[in-house]
Amino acid sequence: MKYFGALLGVALRLSGLLAQTTVEIGAMGGFTAYAGDLNEHAYYDYKVREIGYGLLLRQHFSPSFALRINYLGGKVAGDESHFSEPYWRAERRFKFSSQFHEGSLLLEWDLLGYRRRNGWRFRKIFGPYVFAGAGYNYFRTTTDYNDSYQPNPSVSAERILADKQAPAPPPTPVLHFGGGFKWDLSRYWLLGFELGMRSVFSDYLDGVSIAGIPNNRDWFAFAGITLSHRIRYVDSDRDWIPNRRDKCPLSPGPRKYRGCPDADGDGIVDDVDDCPFVPGVPSARGCPDADGDGIQDSLDLCPRLAGPPAACGCPDADGDGIPDFEDRCPHLPGLHHLDGCPDADADSIPDPYDACPYLWGPPLTFGCPDADADGIADLIDLCPDQPGAWIHLGCPDTDGDGLPNYDDHCPNQKGLAAFYGCPDTDSDGIPDYADRCPNQSGKPEYLGCPDTDGDGLPDPDDACPYVAGPTSNRGCPELKKQVVHQLQEAGKQIQFETGSDKLTQASLAVVQRVAEILRNYPNYRVTIAGHTDSQGKKQRNQELSEKRAAQCREKLIELGIEPERLHAVGFGQTKPIATNSTPKGRALNRRVEFQLTRID
Repeated sequence: MKYFGALLGVALRLSGLLAQTTVEIGAMGGFTAYAGDLNEHAYYDYKVREIGYGLLLRQHFSPSFALRINYLGGKVAGDESHFSEPYWRAERRFKFSSQFHEGSLLLEWDLLGYRRRNGWRFRKIFGPYVFAGAGYNYFRTTTDYNDSYQPNPSVSAERILADKQAPAPPPTPVLHFGGGFKWDLSRYWLLGFELGMRSVFSDYLDGVSIAGIPNNRDWFAFAGITLSHRIRYVDSDRDWIPNRRDKCPLSPGPRKYRGCPDADGDGIVDDVDDCPFVPGVPSARGCPDADGDGIQDSLDLCPRLAGPPAACGCPDADGDGIPDFEDRCPHLPGLHHLDGCPDADADSIPDPYDACPYLWGPPLTFGCPDADADGIADLIDLCPDQPGAWIHLGCPDTDGDGLPNYDDHCPNQKGLAAFYGCPDTDSDGIPDYADRCPNQSGKPEYLGCPDTDGDGLPDPDDACPYVAGPTSNRGCPELKKQVVHQLQEAGKQIQFETGSDKLTQASLAVVQRVAEILRNYPNYRVTIAGHTDSQGKKQRNQELSEKRAAQCREKLIELGIEPERLHAVGFGQTKPIATNSTPKGRALNRRVEFQLTRID
C-alpha cells in the first residue's frame, strides 16, 4: 500500500498546481478477465469473470485533458480447461485465483472536449475518452496445479515444480490503457462505462511461468461502470465572484454585471457588445447608430439616412426590401432577382419589359405565352399547339420537304410539291400512294409497274417476268409437245458408267441441253426419275437409281437451274419399260426420265 500512497501524494501535489480546475471523485465496479499462460495469450478468458472495484480522482487542467489517480482491487481467475488446443492443455486443467490491489496514475483525453459555463461542462449525451498510464500492482495468487495430472514431455514435472517453488513476487509495475464513455446525469453527477487493459510486469499473476510460456508477462482487463461527483467550485478570473454565479468566469468584471466586463462603459457587457471598445446604444447591440434606425453604422450602407434592416439601413420608398439606389422600380414593390421590379405573371420578366405582363410566357417570346415552345408567340402562331418554324408561321413540316403539314398530303414522307408533298421513289412520274410498284420505274397503264419481257403483263402479275408468254398462261411460254419429246429422248441418251452413278462424258452434253430447255420454261418444276434393270440385288438397284437421279439434279444445279424446281427420285427395277431378259431390253430399262409440272 505504500506505493499507492506515493502515487496519491504525487496526484495531490499536481492538484495544488492546478487549483483553478474542476475536480471529480468517484467509484467504479465491474468484472475482470485474464490473459496469460493458461490461455496462451490468444484472447482474454471471459468465461471466468471475477469482481473488480475501485476509486478514482480526476482533475481537469484543459478542455480535453485530465490527470487521474486510480485504485482498483478485486480478483482475477483463470481455468485452462476452457481451451482444447493443444491437447495437453485440456488434460492438464490448471486453474488459479489471484487477489490484487492496484494503484495507477493516468492521463485522460476527452475526444470531443468540453466548453465551460459557470465552471461546469455543458451536458451532452455521449462523451468518449481514452486514457493511458502506469502504476503498481500487489497480488497474491493461489494456483491449482491439478495433482491428478500426469506430466508429459510437453510439460515436464520439473517445470511444474519450478513454478510451485517460485517465491511470491513483490509489488509489480503495471502499464494501463483503455477508453470509455461519460454522460452528465446532472450538474454534479456523471455516469460512465470504461474498459481498461493491464500489462503486469510479471509472469506469475497466474502462478504459472516455467510450465507455461516463460518470461511472457501476464495481462488482465477490467470492464465496469463509473459514477463520479464534481466537488470543487472555482473563480477562474479572480474577480471575487464564484464561477457558479459568474456569467463570465474567464473574464473579470463588476458585480453589477454579474462578473462580465464592459470595456467601453456603455452599459452593455462585452459578451453581448458587438463593439466592445466603442460606446454605442442597446438597439444596435452596443455599436454606434448615427441615424437611429437600429442598425449599427459599420453594417449600415446609409449610416446618415434612416432605413429598414431589409434594405441594409437605406431608404426604401416602396417597402420591397431593396434600397432605392439599387431599385429599378423604386415606387413599385418588386422582387430582388428582378432588381426591385414587379412580375405579375411570375415569368421572371419584369412587367415594364413584358409584352404580356398578365400572361406567363418565356423570354424568347418577350413574356407572351408559347404553348408549343417553338419560339413563336401564340398570338401570331397559326399552329399554337404544334411546334413549327417561322417560315411556316409556326406550323410544322414533319418530313422537311418544304411544305407545311396542313398543305402536305403525305406529312410523314418527304416528297415533291408537284405531288402535294408525297414521294415518287422510282421517279416514274407516279406518286408512291398511286404507284403499285413504288420502288420500280414503270408505265402509267400498268399503275407504275414494269413489264420486263414485254408480253403485256406487268411483272407482279407475270409468273415468268423475264420470258415472254401469253396472258392465258400467266405470261409464261406454253410447253410444246416437241419439247416434251426432246426431254424424253434426252433421258434415253443419258448413260452412267457400269455399276456407278457417274455420268459418262457423252451424257454431260445431253444434261446441258436439258438445262437450256428448263431455263426457257421457268414456270415448270422437274421430277428426275432414275430406273435400273433387274440385274443384281433389288436393294442395290434401288440405291443406284436414287444416286443416278440425284447426280443429274446436282449437275443441273451446277448449270444454273434453281434447286427448288428440281426433285430427284429413284424407282430401281420396279418400272421397266422393256423385258429384262435380253441385253437390249435391259439397256432400255437403264434410263432417266424428266417429267415437267407447271407451277401455278
